[in-house]
Amino acid sequence: MKILIAGASFTGKHLLRYFPEHDVHFLSRNLESPLLPYDSSITYDFLIDTVPAVMVNGAPVLCYKDVFSDVTGRGARIIHISSTSVFPDSFTASRESDLPVFDETSATAPEGDSGRERLALEKLILDTFPGSIILRAGGIYGPGRCVALQIANGDFSRATSGNKMVSRIHVHDLCKLALALGQRSARKMPVPFLVHAVDPNPCVNSQIFEFLEDLLKITIPGNWRSQTVTGRTIRSMYTSDLIEFTYPGFREGFAAVLKESSKVG
Repeated sequence: MKILIAGASFTGKHLLRYFPEHDVHFLSRNLESPLLPYDSSITYDFLIDTVPAVMVNGAPVLCYKDVFSDVTGRGARIIHISSTSVFPDSFTASRESDLPVFDETSATAPEGDSGRERLALEKLILDTFPGSIILRAGGIYGPGRCVALQIANGDFSRATSGNKMVSRIHVHDLCKLALALGQRSARKMPVPFLVHAVDPNPCVNSQIFEFLEDLLKITIPGNWRSQTVTGRTIRSMYTSDLIEFTYPGFREGFAAVLKESSKVG
């Protein structure tokens, strides 16, 4: 597949490195080797947009609108990577199972500026390029970018963030989802137009810290063991039909990241 990625992002660079069977080009003002630039002579099979919201006078703008128009005009579909921050998360509960659950049918209600900007950008993309696919990612982690690495390196700042429910996804599985949607679209197969990119096993911070204490043989400071559960759970109705997760939960994903960084054997 010939793929154009907007933004020289963590996700795009991972796709280039770990999925070498695809011909990947990048649309960015800050390209570095070995990223190949956008080539207007190529007809791309699909476009993965990883550019976050850029606001001008309080409204989002499309930084590469002309290129997007050209690429989609040749039949490619845009897969825009958004964020689950478009949902509220100021909830508390005595048990994890009592937290609210949001899936692709749930109404959005962002509480912060980032979520509101993300939602406005989703709307702009869908209004400008009908037929685009929105892929709302939870917390993206992977090689070199992971709370487990922070803690392994002695940075315990995340232990003060509360016993929050986190829905996340390893960048490898995010790439797999984007590729599955793009390949199906290129082959004119039916696809959902909104997918939550989260693994099937969200968890609260206390579970993460307990796992890391055992794996790394350390003690993580703080009162996180007794803190109230907060946040919300993000689910997807579609991911199990699109891919088999390489990292279905944080235990598999964090262990792989730590092993790759030589923090654990």
